[in-house]
Amino acid sequence: MKEAFFVLKVFVVTFVLVVFMQIRVGELTIEERASLLIQDSWITGYVQEVGLGLNRMISDSTGSIGQKFSGIFKGRTGQSRLEKFIPKRNLPESQKPARVSESISKTETLQEEY
Repeated sequence: MKEAFFVLKVFVVTFVLVVFMQIRVGELTIEERASLLIQDSWITGYVQEVGLGLNRMISDSTGSIGQKFSGIFKGRTGQSRLEKFIPKRNLPESQKPARVSESISKTETLQEEY
């Protein structure tokens, strides 16, 4: 019975907290203000730098092992197995915005280089 009461209590506290975070103060809700405060915090810059450093350390220490394991998720053609499920939109060049055409060409050159 204690477990059921605990689950009910946690549910009620969570519900009250979510409702409280939706209160609008000025133009933003409390939730949006908290999100902006966290994103603009000086500490997030340090956390980002630590993450980038950790990523570099792992890639430097493992060397080409990561590239060997990445082949597990690719088919024999070098494409992801899931790409066949992603719908393709073939628009004429006249309908594509300029940025999209530039992005597609950059993506194609990067894929060729890879």
